[in-house]
Amino acid sequence: DREIRSTGFNGFPRGIEDDAERLEDRAQKYPLICHAEENAIMHAARIGISLKGNIAYVTWPPCSRCTRSLIQAGVSEVVYPAGTDIPERWEEDLEIALGMMEEAGISVRQV
Repeated sequence: DREIRSTGFNGFPRGIEDDAERLEDRAQKYPLICHAEENAIMHAARIGISLKGNIAYVTWPPCSRCTRSLIQAGVSEVVYPAGTDIPERWEEDLEIALGMMEEAGISVRQV
């Protein structure tokens, strides 16, 4: 229907304080953080909106953790900017994610 169904951002779950110490320390931050894709999916679920057959527009290619959630939510296509500079530490995980989307039949488009 060409309408925004949900939005998300990288951040801690509701009720978890996002103080500077946690945000600046990767060892503390990463176990707590919800990626934007996860946040959008969980927000939609919280308010009773299905994402089955929807398109996810994201600012980065999704990681494998987010890809699992996108697959389970029924998202049919993922769109992200072409030419995104991916840090080396994420390259292997993103290859896994792209393989998962291909196997699950999710279209991937760069714009």
